Amino acid sequence: MGGSEAIQGAGGDNNDPIIQVRPFNMRVHHRIRDLDPSHIDKLVSIKGIVIRNSDIIPEMKEAFFKCHKCGNTKQEFISRGRIFEPDFCENCKQRYSFQMIHNNCYFSDKQHVKLQETPETVPEGETPHTVHLCVYEELVDFVKPGDRVEAVGIYKAMGVRVNPAMRIYKNVYRTYIDVINFVRSDKKRFNVNMEEKNNEDHPMEDANEDEAGVQDQLLKDDHENQFDDRQVQKFKDFAKDPELYDKLVDAFAPSIWEN
Repeated sequence: MGGSEAIQGAGGDNNDPIIQVRPFNMRVHHRIRDLDPSHIDKLVSIKGIVIRNSDIIPEMKEAFFKCHKCGNTKQEFISRGRIFEPDFCENCKQRYSFQMIHNNCYFSDKQHVKLQETPETVPEGETPHTVHLCVYEELVDFVKPGDRVEAVGIYKAMGVRVNPAMRIYKNVYRTYIDVINFVRSDKKRFNVNMEEKNNEDHPMEDANEDEAGVQDQLLKDDHENQFDDRQVQKFKDFAKDPELYDKLVDAFAPSIWEN
């Protein structure tokens, strides 16, 4: 399993940096339809296609309160998505005198992403499953609808209240994934850097040769990652078979008759 680190500033008085570890390339990859309660609060890796991105949502991380009686200030961190307003001022001994100052609160970017199963992993006759992702900070707008990605995050469950004014939860929980890292896996989009090359004053032949070189290199990388020496030798032996083309023709779409 590989990993990378991202350092970002945090709210508060000292602005101490926070080191965020972003793992990727895990040994075990899960299918979206295989996620079950045994994976809750565990690190999982899934692959899919992004089908929807929400708008950027400001999420409060640290609240700033000020006493309207004496001007005393106090900062409170958000715990489990809740803002706990201080009910007692230690300076003027007043109760329920604090007011939130929104301009001094610390916010972070948040976005909701919907990920769908890739077509090759969907069983025949089944409907593709989707999973809800929550992304934060640098990962906001990192992926776009249509991208094939590998998402690494923590699978979580959240209770849903029957009525917001009552402390009664439904017995069915809502699941989502807190994303830690994204890895784009759509290497077959070979024209990633070709637009810059085409904008230069080069002949069309040079652009085509460069594009072909990029394709060959990407195919070579995929070949080295997917096939071992035994499989490569098996391919070479099969290429020497005099009935190679007949076997390939017979193996192509064997379930289709007289077409």
